[in-house]
Amino acid sequence: MSLYTVFDCALLSDPTPARGEGIDDVGWFGPGTLPATTLPQVKHICRRVADLPAHRAVADD
Repeated sequence: MSLYTVFDCALLSDPTPARGEGIDDVGWFGPGTLPATTLPQVKHICRRVADLPAHRAVADD
């Protein structure tokens, strides 16, 4: 069993590949256009968050 937590956040700079960690490229994708190699658990989370109304998708501070 895996537990994932989704946080509302913002990037301070553009993402860059971490080739030393095997990350050769970066990109932005919508829930319906995730790469085929995306883990099934991550696809599920992205689709669930995308289906939430905007006021529920962002946590209250």
